[in-house]
Amino acid sequence: MKYLLILVFLYTGNYFFAQQNSKKYQYIFSGTLLPETKSAIEQHLLRNNEVTEAKIKYKPEKEMGELIFIVSPQPNSGEAYKAFSLSEVKKLFQQYNLSPIEIKEIETTN
Repeated sequence: MKYLLILVFLYTGNYFFAQQNSKKYQYIFSGTLLPETKSAIEQHLLRNNEVTEAKIKYKPEKEMGELIFIVSPQPNSGEAYKAFSLSEVKKLFQQYNLSPIEIKEIETTN
C-alpha cells in the first residue's frame, strides 16, 4: 500500500511540475496555407515530445493565421536529448513557403 501511495505522489508531482513549466506560444504567419499543409505542420510539431498541443487557426481571405502551441520542457535524458527550439517553428513555416511574422508567449490559465 505504501508503494502505491508513493507512486501516486510521484506521478502527480511530475504532472504538476510539468504543468507549471509549460509555456504557451502564439506564432502569427502569412501566406497561402493548404489544408494538408496545416495538418502537416501540426503533426510535425506534435512529434516533438516537448510539444503537448499544436493548433493552427487560418483566415484564407486575409492569407494570415496563427499557430498556438504549448511546450512542456522534459528533463535531459542523456546524450541524444535535444531541447525544443522556437527557431524550429520558423524553419518549418519557411519550409512550407509561409512567412513568420511574430511570436510571443501568452498567458496560460491553469
